Amino acid sequence: MCALRDAGLRAVLISCSPFHAEAIPPERILLAARKEVEVFGPSGVILYLPEWLDQVQSFGGAAHNPLGAVRSSLR
Repeated sequence: MCALRDAGLRAVLISCSPFHAEAIPPERILLAARKEVEVFGPSGVILYLPEWLDQVQSFGGAAHNPLGAVRSSLR
């Protein structure tokens, strides 16, 4: 991801929805979120269906919300 950022990519999109959760484990969504925030910062991560993040975490994902800053900026 650093190579993409260094090449000029300024933001990434994370799809977090009930449709994706059927095929993608919630832990993987949260791991991707953490890593993308590390590389692009909170303003460089766009979350599709941010209101669904709490639901994903209730499935047994990490208790820590890596996109808290992103999510609060969307309100």
